[in-house]
Amino acid sequence: MKELLLVCLGAMLVDNLLLAHYLGLDSLPDEPVSLRKVARSGLSVTLLMLVAAPLVYLVEAFIIARFDLWFARPIIILLVIAALIRIMGRWIRQLGNCAVTYSVLLGWALLTLAEGYSLGESLAYALGSGLGLTVVLVVLAGLLAELRLSNIPESFRGLPILFVVIGILALCFGGFCGMLRL
Repeated sequence: MKELLLVCLGAMLVDNLLLAHYLGLDSLPDEPVSLRKVARSGLSVTLLMLVAAPLVYLVEAFIIARFDLWFARPIIILLVIAALIRIMGRWIRQLGNCAVTYSVLLGWALLTLAEGYSLGESLAYALGSGLGLTVVLVVLAGLLAELRLSNIPESFRGLPILFVVIGILALCFGGFCGMLRL
């Protein structure tokens, strides 16, 4: 149980999808959006990850590993994710940009498989990754809304200030690394 909690907290704080792997960076809004909408979008991706975790684990164990299809792993996982988004998209209206959702889910699935997690660890990693992504997206959306009201030099507007803020946020989240003993 302690190991699952460490995997979940590690995925949320230290191995964050957006801060450590830059997955989902395109999901940041260009214009001001309510924090509630950003949170719903992040929680929708979290739900998709939780549903996809057992599917990806089973596809890896019973199809990819059994038939030695490691070279086709990204394509097979992408097909599973596309089918899942197609099915779940009927109930989840907050998926937003599907290309961003596909890239986040594919990157997360490949990271999960690269770590060699068990089914329980995959679910913990999915929960931690999704909640970590949601927290960072909400914090960044709030910070970007505040920065729009600030007097920022012309050369730092747009992407430069975004990368500065993400870098500082990554340093803050990276400080948890020693606490979790990963």
